[in-house]
Formats: sequence, C-alpha cells, structure tokens
Amino acid sequence: MELDKLAGFYTTRFILAGSPAEAEMKTLDNLRHAISLKLSGGISPSAEAKVYFEEIVEVPESELLENQAGFIYYAMARM
Repeated sequence: MELDKLAGFYTTRFILAGSPAEAEMKTLDNLRHAISLKLSGGISPSAEAKVYFEEIVEVPESELLENQAGFIYYAMARM
C-alpha cells in the first residue's frame, strides 16, 4: 500500500475482561503495543488514526487462543 493513502485493518483478539468496556480498553492497549503494527522506517502514525470495535463476543476461557497474530489490511477513502 502507498504511504500517502489511508489504510484500515481487521483483527481478532482474545482478552480476559470483566465487561465489554474493559475488553475494549485492554484490546486497544494490546494493539498499541503490537510489534506487528509498528510502522517501519521512522514513519509516524497519522493523527487521523481511529479504532472501531465491530463486535465483542464473550467466549469460554477454554477457547482463548495463545497465538493472536494476523491483520487483514484494506485501503480506505478519505472522507
């Protein structure tokens, strides 16, 4: 993708939390520290960066996955 274009991504994260609000906050913190989301070459994230949680689903702890790698990126149009 060209760097002057906006890009978005989808990802699934499994977080232990007591409420949907806590899950959002923990997931946001998890994404902020995700090495795979770091931009290379000294590129800084856009001031336009936003996070939207499409779905939060409670699952049994026994179904949590250790490996949470993977992002699906897509190009976005500027509004």
